[in-house]
Amino acid sequence: VERTLLFSIVVLLPLQDYLPTIGGLSALWIMFAMLGAYVILNRPKALARVVRHPVFLAFYLLVLLGLVLESYHSHSDYQSILRLAQMGGGGVLIATVCRDPKAVKALALGVIVAGLWVSVYSLMLAVGVISGASLEGFYQASALRSQIWVGNELSFNPNGAAAAAAGGAVVATTFLLESSVARYRWLLALILGISVLGTFSSMSRGGIGILIISLVVVLVVSSGGIERRGVLLVGLTLLVLLLVPDAVWERMTFTLDPGKAGARTRVYAAALHHIPEHIWLGVGSGNFWGEWGLQSQFASLSAQGYSVSGSHNAMAQITLLYGLPGLVLFLLVIWRLYRHIPDRSSRWPFERLLIVGLGVSALVHLQVTHGYYNKSFSVVMGLIVGFGAWVWKRERKQRPIQAIERLGYLRP
Repeated sequence: VERTLLFSIVVLLPLQDYLPTIGGLSALWIMFAMLGAYVILNRPKALARVVRHPVFLAFYLLVLLGLVLESYHSHSDYQSILRLAQMGGGGVLIATVCRDPKAVKALALGVIVAGLWVSVYSLMLAVGVISGASLEGFYQASALRSQIWVGNELSFNPNGAAAAAAGGAVVATTFLLESSVARYRWLLALILGISVLGTFSSMSRGGIGILIISLVVVLVVSSGGIERRGVLLVGLTLLVLLLVPDAVWERMTFTLDPGKAGARTRVYAAALHHIPEHIWLGVGSGNFWGEWGLQSQFASLSAQGYSVSGSHNAMAQITLLYGLPGLVLFLLVIWRLYRHIPDRSSRWPFERLLIVGLGVSALVHLQVTHGYYNKSFSVVMGLIVGFGAWVWKRERKQRPIQAIERLGYLRP
């Protein structure tokens, strides 16, 4: 039951903005609630152990700090803190059920299926338009992307779709490098190719950056043979060079020139300008998305009037909202997650590479989004904590005994 719920949640995660609400609650929230009820009724001891994990203790401090500072600021708005707390709760539940390699593989299969169907949808939506387009420069490419994605049936943000497709590509690569399922190798290679092309079809610079950096790290860290890694690298390079339309490359530019800079450059410059002014306590969520934001460099004018843009960087956004204390606690959570990634001596090479790949993917994603409370981060957090607490920690405890036995001081 728990693996089915885990798989279903991960598969449906990209649809979180499209799924219907029931009684004011999203379908995905209800699925998390079902998982929570199952865990409370059937795994209470495991849940009690996970909630005391060092990663989540640091996370609780971050939420508490956010509550205190939001209360301190005028025009308090606790919606962002509530979403952050929900992300942590989701991480706790996923960590509780990721207690063995089978649960980890159920999660991995969910990521692959999610990345595959998002990629297919992205290709169906975009490839016919961008393959025949003749564009020149970033602005024309951005206008074409808006034409493709605005008002799409699934309410997809192209950046979120690209991140989901990139996650599927990372997991498919992990299976190809570390799994022994030779009979499915060609199917995995096909899924990998579709996921890579789906990521590029979004024309998302952030999503493509997530894909490239994560795949490079996976190829470098993998313990698989150099020949297999070389074939994958050459194959992926040829796939991108031969099949990605020229229109995609027109949007892969970044400039600091104020006359040519895009919206992302503008909000990065705004963050650099405003962070030093509010470095200690931030401005609070209510102020940032309200009157303060409308009077800052984050304000922009569109056909609907003035609105506030986020900083497109989770670290910058946390600092703007809750100052240096918030950033320090956020980095502490990331550091503690890093400390629970299995090392090279682990006898679980597939699970280790999966955690490294998805961990790097989430870390890069944090650099290109201000949605630091995204539910997809709770999946990665729960995976790292769950496998580290239930499998790798047990393995580390057994190593000294195994070493002594090999020396002959103890007899089995």
